[in-house]
Amino acid sequence: MREYPEYKSSGMEWIGEIPESWKIVKLKYLAKFQSGETITADSINEIGDYPVFGGNGLRGYTDNYTNDGDFILIGRQGALCGNVNYAAGKFWASEHAVAVYLRKKITILWLGELLRAMNLNQYSQAAAQPGLSVDRIKNLFIPLPDYKEQIEIELFLDYKTGLIDKFIANRQKQQQLLTDVTQPLVFATLHKPFGWP
Repeated sequence: MREYPEYKSSGMEWIGEIPESWKIVKLKYLAKFQSGETITADSINEIGDYPVFGGNGLRGYTDNYTNDGDFILIGRQGALCGNVNYAAGKFWASEHAVAVYLRKKITILWLGELLRAMNLNQYSQAAAQPGLSVDRIKNLFIPLPDYKEQIEIELFLDYKTGLIDKFIANRQKQQQLLTDVTQPLVFATLHKPFGWP
């Protein structure tokens, strides 16, 4: 990532200082936030033409769709409200998700990951089942770099998450190797408790 010559206060505690050239804008000027459509449990199947996304990702499949394109989806209800997911192509966004329709030239990954970093769950309203208000989300302020910088940030995030994915894959391989080695030893110990074979 590049260094910037001057920084300024963002006025937002969660992010601190931002580059001088960045703007501070309300989310509603960058995107439209719309709650998904109600779908019955009977309409959701294990297979179907179009995926159904709820507040925490894929719920199943159905024969109709509500959205077509690339979208950020935000979980709207429940303990995991504020979760950020992505959907592409034709899909159904359920009533438990908020679909984000970009209004300006904004990169979807940059905005999605910014929303994730904002920990939107903190803005949920306490009730029997926590929930996010679309009006509250769209009136939050965010820092806005120009489009070129958004692409740079997106590429940087993609690179870093790729490294993390490799690290996780290596750890899983190590864990499997450890299991492959220790499992026979534990088995042998249990069946021959008075010494090695």
